[in-house]
Amino acid sequence: MLTPSQTRLLRWLGKFSKELVDSWDVPRELSLPGLSEALGVVRSALHSPLNALMEEGLVEFRLAHVIGGGSRRRNVYHLTEAGRIELANLPEQEKEEAPTRKSSLKGEPPGLSELKGREEILERLSQIKPISMTIVGIAGIGKTSLVRKLVEGLLKNKKSCRWVRANIYDDSSSLAARALDGQEAPEDPRAVANWLSEKCNEEVIIIDDLQDIHDRHLKGIIKMIQDLDKKGQQLILISRAPSPIEIAEVISIEEVSDDAAMEILGDDIDEQQRLSAVEHLGGHPLALHMWNPEQPLAGAHIRRFVEDTVLTQLPDELLPMLDGIAVLPVPVQAEILGGDDGMETLDEHALMRWSEGDLVELQHLVRNVRRESWSQKESEKVHAIAAQRWAEVSGQQARLLELHMRINGADENLQEHLELHGEGLILHDSAAMATLIDDACKRWPEADALRHLSVCIALDRGETSHAESEIKNMKNPPLELQARLSRQQGKVEEALTLVEQAMTSISGLEKVKLQISEATRMIDDRLPDDEEMQGLENVEEMIQGIAVKELQSDQRKKVLVALASLRHTIKLKMNDSEAATAIRKSLESTTSSEDPLIVDMKNREDIKFSGLICVESSNLLRALSLKLLSINNMNEEQRIDALQEVVLDEIISTRLGRRLAADLWTLRGIHQSADRLICWREAIHLYTAAECPAAAKALTLRMHSLLR
Repeated sequence: MLTPSQTRLLRWLGKFSKELVDSWDVPRELSLPGLSEALGVVRSALHSPLNALMEEGLVEFRLAHVIGGGSRRRNVYHLTEAGRIELANLPEQEKEEAPTRKSSLKGEPPGLSELKGREEILERLSQIKPISMTIVGIAGIGKTSLVRKLVEGLLKNKKSCRWVRANIYDDSSSLAARALDGQEAPEDPRAVANWLSEKCNEEVIIIDDLQDIHDRHLKGIIKMIQDLDKKGQQLILISRAPSPIEIAEVISIEEVSDDAAMEILGDDIDEQQRLSAVEHLGGHPLALHMWNPEQPLAGAHIRRFVEDTVLTQLPDELLPMLDGIAVLPVPVQAEILGGDDGMETLDEHALMRWSEGDLVELQHLVRNVRRESWSQKESEKVHAIAAQRWAEVSGQQARLLELHMRINGADENLQEHLELHGEGLILHDSAAMATLIDDACKRWPEADALRHLSVCIALDRGETSHAESEIKNMKNPPLELQARLSRQQGKVEEALTLVEQAMTSISGLEKVKLQISEATRMIDDRLPDDEEMQGLENVEEMIQGIAVKELQSDQRKKVLVALASLRHTIKLKMNDSEAATAIRKSLESTTSSEDPLIVDMKNREDIKFSGLICVESSNLLRALSLKLLSINNMNEEQRIDALQEVVLDEIISTRLGRRLAADLWTLRGIHQSADRLICWREAIHLYTAAECPAAAKALTLRMHSLLR
């Protein structure tokens, strides 16, 4: 006769294919830590039932590589053939109903765990209609596990769900993109809300770990959530108390009852020991999971238990690894952390929190307790050591983490690091860089170079309020930055005055660069379907007035090429094929017909005047520009396909990229009437960020005419 613990183990192991018995890679759920999490009991409570099942020949164990658990092999458990026969003979009514295939759970959902003592609160949550709530509670209380169990019930009732975990680098766009499995999302929070509402109208969106959102992006995310809530989107928010935003009913998750706590500790631990543990730890699920019978129980405070008992039981040589994980701002791939033995020990002590894709971090309760135990100097030292560690890891995500560590480690060479990696990191993840540079500005408030970078990032993202705030904190903000801000705020005349002042205060190549930048912006400041090319003659005059004689010869050559490219673009827009061809041939005489710029010019002429449909280019910006120019040569079906297949990615992180992205969203709105308002709202945001006020105003008027 099997005990309840043995029966649960048998049922759990029976969910996995018998082919895994001979597999090198096996899921973490077949290891002891995975079994503990799935069944909702402490690891020590599994030893006795596992041993009994193995003695009966129903379960066997072996060494295997656990996916995401490093290169070292661990003990994993499988059902034997006898175990599968025993499983088949279990009472039919005890088998759990599987969710219907007509519902789905997508995004970043956590694993499903067996809960103890949560029946009443689960019943209460399941009765809330419409499905809209905010779940709060202290770290480790079981908020995520509880909502995951609630979601399982929703799936059985044919309600699909999307789960996303917020982190310190997230803005509204990145949260939405991950909720929809990496689909391209708008940037503007209102456009994001509209987009999500359209995509997930009949689904429930769960946003976990809201407390981790950085202040830099909090307003935008709050705006997105508020707009979603107003639209009637079904939402479940999960946060450590107090939540930065609340919707509908706010439910606080408390400790489980003493009886449930005893159940978590399992029947195989001496009853007096269990009673003593519950007396000291109460019904805090994570604390109970971290306790084992060999640990002393000093103090009755959860944080004191973690600091004085759990962490002191770790070997001293493991503390540097623990600290290196404690300073991580976001979960990372387990394989990158290395230290297989150390990782296994931390996992065995229930200190690690795993998520989709083998991402791992410290349990937040443990992380917070460890961080709070350091003095400022100790914290800076730990971060400095971590910076050295991440400097040895390749990839842009590693560079972001290295930058985080350098900032919090008070690195004196931070500016040099930013000069080397800053531009690439902004292209990789502008939202993350916005938070990191914000942190740097708070640490070094007098550093105008950091403020300058913060303003540039904010302006590139179209975040005028933040840019204005940062400019006010600068001692001598550059006139060009002030002009960019004024332009984004719609103060066109003020921006023009500031640009003129800037040009009188500079000379040489610096002045020429500003003039070319202004000319480019003026050429681009129009909608893609605008056939009235007003103002182009003024741009031509401006280009003619650019002085190149005083430049050095190598500088002069590059500038002349740039000016020829601008004149060629103007002639294309004015439908002057002869003039465009003449400019190209003149430039070709100084280089070759195979020069990428000459090839690009020829392609544009063929698209504009010969009806060519877009050609490929290895340069992402050129490729997008050529595709958008080709739209008029396509039939309606080709246009829709071409506009949908574009993936913006890093393109959108440059000013030119944002202008092209704005054109893309504008054209999507023109050719996809169902999503027109969503597309145009995002296009207006991008035109504003790209400093194209005329285009933003024209599209705004067009959108308002639709709403009348």
